[in-house]
Amino acid sequence: MNKIIALWSVPRSLSTTAEQVMRQRGDFEIIHQPFGFLYYQDNPKVKSPFPNVKTYEDIKNNICSTAKKHDVFFKGMCHFCDEFLTDIDFIQKLINTFIIRNPAKTILSHYKLNPDVTSLEIGNERQYQLFQRTISLGKKPIIIDADDLENQPINTIKLYCNVVGIPFIQKALTWKATPGKNWGVGDAAHWYKNIAESTGIKKQTDIDHLATINKNPKLKIFYDYHLPFYQEMYKYRLITKDSAHGK
Repeated sequence: MNKIIALWSVPRSLSTTAEQVMRQRGDFEIIHQPFGFLYYQDNPKVKSPFPNVKTYEDIKNNICSTAKKHDVFFKGMCHFCDEFLTDIDFIQKLINTFIIRNPAKTILSHYKLNPDVTSLEIGNERQYQLFQRTISLGKKPIIIDADDLENQPINTIKLYCNVVGIPFIQKALTWKATPGKNWGVGDAAHWYKNIAESTGIKKQTDIDHLATINKNPKLKIFYDYHLPFYQEMYKYRLITKDSAHGK
């Protein structure tokens, strides 16, 4: 079996940006959020990335079958597939990597697109559970932080590639804009507006996310609950030379 690199994320964490980098390489079969179909199966506009797929086992088996022919990269939200969290056999087949982001940023970004967002959908708790599971299996965590990806994209991706055992391809950090693209997820183009209109990784405008969070009691509860999960994973993030010096 070839490599299966999984990038486990929470919503609004620049995970599709990281996926776009892997897509531009051209040497991986890219599977976008394969487990999202299960989470949104009541929405007929959300299609499975595989034909005739109805269950978690179907999706898992299709991923493994694809890996018999190609190296595979997929990114997924942990809250989409709770069944995965206890599937030790599948976890061990993967190179499990994670992208994290300060929940003040993810919560506010999510809330702007979905004011009815729930604590489960914020995602840090489920991500942390999978992180713990990989550690319990003796696997060293591979974690990148979204701020490092924005501030030091070349160094962060280069380090990520080195750790997962693939060559660094710098040209993969730029691409053509694809306005309106929804990444095959139903009518979700508005969720992908920023990445679809981008041509590379650029630092976003700095705003005081936490100040806005503190003004909204619902969001403040979410933030206080999910922050410890992020903070614990942050201790294990890959650190480039520049990020280690606070640059």
